[in-house]
Amino acid sequence: AKEVAHAKEFHKATGLDLRSIASIFLSDNSVIYPRLNATDFYVGDCHNNNQGALKQVIAVIEKFSLSSLIPELNIETSQRTVNNGDLDTKIGQSSTETFINSINNISMSFDLLEIRPFLTGNSGDIKYKYNPKAFIDKRLVIFGDSFIAFHLNIWSAFFKEIIYIRSTYIAEDVVFSLNPDVVITSN
Repeated sequence: AKEVAHAKEFHKATGLDLRSIASIFLSDNSVIYPRLNATDFYVGDCHNNNQGALKQVIAVIEKFSLSSLIPELNIETSQRTVNNGDLDTKIGQSSTETFINSINNISMSFDLLEIRPFLTGNSGDIKYKYNPKAFIDKRLVIFGDSFIAFHLNIWSAFFKEIIYIRSTYIAEDVVFSLNPDVVITSN
């Protein structure tokens, strides 16, 4: 049990890395950390707002050297009063948020296949979006949760085909089956 008490020896005994996730991934070039600030989140919630989601999309596009496929962006927005997050909903608080309606005349509403209505919860949810007007003619597979699922319409303005799978982990067999151009996770 002495090996378990000392992190250096624990790794040797178990093969597990006890460094924090932040220290492991901050040095990993495959991890993308967009520069976000408080205005990139919904008031009263920890989810990104549309502005923050757009920054995430742009960071991924830059990381995969796809920026040359994106024209200058003309973004149409509107203001809406909404309840954000569980806490705001419970206490009846609302805020006015800016929503993206269209990017270069590409509407933020796309046909969507979703299995969530047939599930007892949201685990295992799969969403499919196809936008023939998207800037990038590539298939994007996303593994994640509500933090990215809320903004699939924004992603769909940029990527022609999106397959979202609500999952904590990247399922390699699913990736191999779907043959995507880009795979991301927001976990």
